[in-house]
Amino acid sequence: MVKRILAVFILGLLALGVQGGLAMVMPRSLCPDLGLLVVLAIGLHWLEVTPGMFVASALGFAADLLSSAIFGAHALLRVLAFSLTSLARSQMDLRGGAIFALFAGAITILNALGLMLLLRFFTSGEAGAAAFSVWGVFSGVLPHAAINACLAPAVSAVVVWVCDRVEGEASRPGIEFEARRPTT
Repeated sequence: MVKRILAVFILGLLALGVQGGLAMVMPRSLCPDLGLLVVLAIGLHWLEVTPGMFVASALGFAADLLSSAIFGAHALLRVLAFSLTSLARSQMDLRGGAIFALFAGAITILNALGLMLLLRFFTSGEAGAAAFSVWGVFSGVLPHAAINACLAPAVSAVVVWVCDRVEGEASRPGIEFEARRPTT
C-alpha cells in the first residue's frame, strides 16, 4: 500500500513537471491538466478512500506551489474531484474509455469554474472580475476540457500500469471469481 501511494505520488509529480514544460510551449487553453487526470484515475481505480484523499491533496498542494492560484485552491479542488470520481464510480461504470473521457471533461469544466469562483471570492477588483467571464469559459475552458477528455483514458492506463508494477494485480478493483469444479 505504501509503495503504491509513493509510486502514484511520484507519477503525479512527474505529470505536474510535464504539464509545466508543456505550458512553456503551448497555449494555456491547450495544455492538459495532467495532475487532475492522475487524481481522477486514482479515484477511478483505488477502492481505499483515505490514501486517495492523501495523494489527491498532496498533488493539489504541489500544483498550488507551481501555480499562481490561491494556496490551497488546487488542493481543495483535487480532493473534491477525487471524491466525485469515487462517488460516481460507485454509482456507474466509468471504466470504459469514452465514458471516463466524458466524465473527465465534465470534471475539468467544474474544476475550472471552481478555480474561477475561488479567485473571484478571495480577490477583489479587476482580477476577480476578469477570472469569471463568459468569454474566458468558452475560449479557455472548453478546449482545455476537450484536451483533458482525450488524454484521460491514457493517463488512467498509466496509473493502472504503475499500480500493477508496484503491487501486482491486487491494485485493480473488481470482483474476483474463483474457478472451481463442482464436487460430486
